[in-house]
Amino acid sequence: MKTMTIEKQLELSKKVSSVLQLAIQEHLVYRKEDSGIRAVGQLFIHGLYEDDYQEQVKLQEVLEMDVLAPWEKLLNDKFSLKVFEYHADIENGNMIIYITLHVHGLKEDTVQEQTSNPVEQMEVNEIQEEESSIQSQEAFEDLFEDTNTTYTSYRMVVAQPQDTYESIASRYQVDVNELRSRNHNRTLETKMLVILPPTNAE
Repeated sequence: MKTMTIEKQLELSKKVSSVLQLAIQEHLVYRKEDSGIRAVGQLFIHGLYEDDYQEQVKLQEVLEMDVLAPWEKLLNDKFSLKVFEYHADIENGNMIIYITLHVHGLKEDTVQEQTSNPVEQMEVNEIQEEESSIQSQEAFEDLFEDTNTTYTSYRMVVAQPQDTYESIASRYQVDVNELRSRNHNRTLETKMLVILPPTNAE
């Protein structure tokens, strides 16, 4: 099973001391296009947190989604993204939301199911559950762009102001040439999603 974990730091007016409630609701529409199936919509983040003064504050955030899955990567027209789990952490008074989605309908999923026994599948799943992250996501397109690479999960970050391939490679400890290659050496722009290759330590 392919997974995608979105990491989003919320910009809140008050510092967070504790998270009291958290819920994620998905509202995605799937459209068939000539190039594949596009999932467009929002993830709605609702919750309640306590600030430094023990006052309860309502939380409402929207995460825009735009994902294109090419036909060559799909088994059929059953492509979908489903929220699997989510949680929030607090760092220096800031709230960071982690949302893990399962990606359904890819050809690789069926191949694994047909060729692996339960024990082998457990081992494969352990390998495939690599952490991935997207920081402060706006939207992204063509998640499965690299048809020559079989991703087991998706590691992505959003380019920050003044970011370069060199600064991103240094920050996430990845090879800068591989980083450029994975992203087709596109010109980096603020809030552009950047696919990360495996870290140098992997």
